[in-house]
Amino acid sequence: MLSLRAGEGREVMAAKQTLSEQHLLLEQRWPSDCCLCHHEAKNAALRAQLEEAQAERDTAIKRGVEFYRQVKAREDGWV
Repeated sequence: MLSLRAGEGREVMAAKQTLSEQHLLLEQRWPSDCCLCHHEAKNAALRAQLEEAQAERDTAIKRGVEFYRQVKAREDGWV
């Protein structure tokens, strides 16, 4: 639901608006410079970095566990 500022005849942000309605208002006011789009793009990039870091961490943990098992097996005379 869009709201109008009294006497000005232009739309403003309101708490009852959906995200897409807010996006439309921002795009109309600042074409190609919508802060919601910028935040979403930044969040997506940060999410991708986090997922990559988590994958690297998981790989490092698996390698560490495997190395520990190999060392332990040698110490115990299994190899």
